[in-house]
Amino acid sequence: GDVYKRQGQKVSERHIFGFDSGISKKLIYTFKRSNNRALQNFFARECADIIENEIDGKKDGDYVLAYPPRSVSGKKKYGFDQAYVLSKKISGITGIPLVKLFKRKLFGEEQKNLSLNERVENAASVFYPRKNADVKGKAVIIIDDVVTSGSTVGALCKILCELGAEKIYVVSPAKVR
Repeated sequence: GDVYKRQGQKVSERHIFGFDSGISKKLIYTFKRSNNRALQNFFARECADIIENEIDGKKDGDYVLAYPPRSVSGKKKYGFDQAYVLSKKISGITGIPLVKLFKRKLFGEEQKNLSLNERVENAASVFYPRKNADVKGKAVIIIDDVVTSGSTVGALCKILCELGAEKIYVVSPAKVR
């Protein structure tokens, strides 16, 4: 997994596989576009395994799971929020509480349609913390479906740092290489 600095905060990333071949792309597209429970369960078990085996201290009560909410248009188009579904399943497996920390503005571009620079700007302007978001001194595990440019993760990490999160982890089924 990658460990690097975002917003001056050390962030650790772990992913099941690279999003770079035909089969990995097909799996992620199926996961994002169809409410395929078998694939959701598979990804949730694999991500939970990463959390249970690679993230120290997760049982001490100072850890929470969070996710980037899907756009309203994405929810309408596909009928579900894949990052929420994945996070909820991972929470059930690991016992780590799922906390809705972020809101998404109603209007904003879908990241997939934007260039890298546009993604960074869009993500920074579209996500914001919920009023009850309390992560001071906690470790937050962000669950995302795929890390493409890192723009969404970067925007969420900035918010978490401003809220006083002690540690930040990113876990996802795939990362673009």
